[in-house]
Amino acid sequence: MNITNAYYRTTDFLRRIGALSKTPRESHPLIERYLSGEAENVQFYRGLSWARPQGEWGQHPEQNWQRYRNDEDKTYEAPLPLNAKWNGTQYEIDVYQSVSKYCSALDFYVETEVWIGRGRNIHAAPLWGWGDAAPPEYDVAELYSDDEYEYSCQSNYHHGDNYEEDKQSIKGAKHAFFPEQRNLYGALFEDGVVTFFYNRHPVRQVKAKHVNRFSDYWNVIVQAGMKEQSVFTKDDVEGVLYSAKVYKDNEYSPLFESADDFIIA
Repeated sequence: MNITNAYYRTTDFLRRIGALSKTPRESHPLIERYLSGEAENVQFYRGLSWARPQGEWGQHPEQNWQRYRNDEDKTYEAPLPLNAKWNGTQYEIDVYQSVSKYCSALDFYVETEVWIGRGRNIHAAPLWGWGDAAPPEYDVAELYSDDEYEYSCQSNYHHGDNYEEDKQSIKGAKHAFFPEQRNLYGALFEDGVVTFFYNRHPVRQVKAKHVNRFSDYWNVIVQAGMKEQSVFTKDDVEGVLYSAKVYKDNEYSPLFESADDFIIA
């Protein structure tokens, strides 16, 4: 762990135990120039590209007990429901994938404001995505809850040549999470560096030299979700995606205009 991440982890821990404020910041020096500019609302498709060929509802490739609603011909902007509903057989999951990919070579900051309601056995992701292909994959926050409604939150970064044979991961890091409030999740993409933010506090930095493959273009995904079938509780979970915005440091052009054009390795 480098000095920067050691500092981020320490301040994050102090927020977790209440020694520092958990209130979202107005800004931070690393993202101040982005937040002072114009924001673009992220446009989403409902559903993920790998599930679209299966019609209105798609199956998760590894979790066929979960269904993702897919709308191929519609685009959406926040606020949006972020729910996991038990239909008697399986969970029906709200998941949103950005229409465009964004260029990190020209620098951008993406931020979502999300509330995930209390529930058991949740596995939700209020901000993640992949690059030119998958992997690499960035996970700003993955939220987990247990049978006692206790939450844990962690970030990850996956890399390698493909998921099946060569997926590698930088060790996951746990972070402070406050389920009683709306939280901001952010990722700052600059040349060779990705920095994760919770409530505009930096919590983790990933550098290109730490991985064997970085990416120039990234998409944005926000989703509800539940843990594996063995721990079903059949609880409904309600959440809200209040906003999803991209702040750019320079003019840019999306590589893809449509999620259907994504190249998935």
